[in-house]
Amino acid sequence: MCDLARHIFAVPIAYVSVLDGETQWLKAQCGVSLGDMPRGQALCDHTIGADDVLVVPDTLEDERFATNALVTAGPGIRFYAGAPLLLEPGIRLGALCVADTAPRVFRSDQAVILAKLAEVAMAELIRHRADVKAVADRDELARVAQQKAERDEEVLKQRTLLSQAESVSASGSWEVDLTTGELTWSDGLYRLLGVEPDAGHDAASLFRRSVHPEDLHLLDEAIRAVEGARSFAIEIRIVDAAGRTRHLSSRGGPMEAIAGRPPRMVGILCDVSEAKAVEARLRESEDHHRHAVELSPQIPWTADAHGGITEAGPRWLELTGMTAAQTLGHGWTSAVHPDDLPPTTAKWAYALDQRCPLDTEYRVMLRSGTYRWFRAYAAPRLASDGSVLRWYGTLEDIHDRKLAEAGSARAWPSRVASSMAAPTSSRFSTSMGACARLVERQWSD
Repeated sequence: MCDLARHIFAVPIAYVSVLDGETQWLKAQCGVSLGDMPRGQALCDHTIGADDVLVVPDTLEDERFATNALVTAGPGIRFYAGAPLLLEPGIRLGALCVADTAPRVFRSDQAVILAKLAEVAMAELIRHRADVKAVADRDELARVAQQKAERDEEVLKQRTLLSQAESVSASGSWEVDLTTGELTWSDGLYRLLGVEPDAGHDAASLFRRSVHPEDLHLLDEAIRAVEGARSFAIEIRIVDAAGRTRHLSSRGGPMEAIAGRPPRMVGILCDVSEAKAVEARLRESEDHHRHAVELSPQIPWTADAHGGITEAGPRWLELTGMTAAQTLGHGWTSAVHPDDLPPTTAKWAYALDQRCPLDTEYRVMLRSGTYRWFRAYAAPRLASDGSVLRWYGTLEDIHDRKLAEAGSARAWPSRVASSMAAPTSSRFSTSMGACARLVERQWSD
């Protein structure tokens, strides 16, 4: 059960615990070696406080777990999820737990599956206890046999519930008897292939026919791992009965012989087609963004809440000859014209302080050593509490516009003087001529 839970949830640690008023005992464990311990030191002590699954994504962020020795020392548990072992509602004997040495997210459908596995584990504990009692007390054999039949019926019920959980999560499990080579499938695997369970299909040949031809070598690698009793993890495409291509993630691993059962390989397959589609859309979005940035005449950039540049478009590096490392933080200021640097940094400091948009113009030194005029515009992205999450900005080349404006300004005094050549009164001509000469001297200066 522990090994199956590890493979289902892809975690390194799983164990089954039973607690009384003072002590926790581990009935089974995988990926960790823990002894009996006082109940107050056990993580499962918090799990059996309620009938629901307890999920702690990051133990260091939870005050109940942050100082526990299992978190701060070996085995260094950072993620924990536990489902109570319910004898009946309100009566909890222990827990089925999965854990990881790194924080992680545990979805609600995974919590449902963990709860169902805990029910199966509880049924197995009850059955095992009953079997032991039957050996010790042969006078009650008939009664125990009846109880076992009832428990087997309960196990069947739990397996049905597990099958329903597989249907909800688009997953299924399999098991191979390493002694006989017999393959057993859950109903969920048949559903993944788009066929009805128990319809007389040969599981192995059905699955091989469903695998995408380009992925058959991956299936062969998994089969060799099963034959060698080695753990494996693959992603493989299948074409279901409806002709749809689906992406499946498969994990499997060996289980030692326990409770009279032969050594086995157990595993799970999950439909990850939706996740693959999301990944494809994300790659397309990233490609779209990259091409848009490369083709845009403007230079995009971002900065952190304190004004340090975190990213600059590739054209900045191309134009200035600076490296990304030289640009980030406040390194970009080394490319600003010395005369423009004080007003530029002052405006940037004001925008940071007021959390308002920035709109300023300054000259930037190119890799050739010449300067060009640019216009910088930026605005903050704010959190719900008004704090700045990040700044987004652009840098626009306005050098040609600046030259045009300067040329127009220098030509204006000449146009005024020319207009004075037209016939007019001597007093008006004298006054306007003086104004024109004054303006011309100012521009010459």
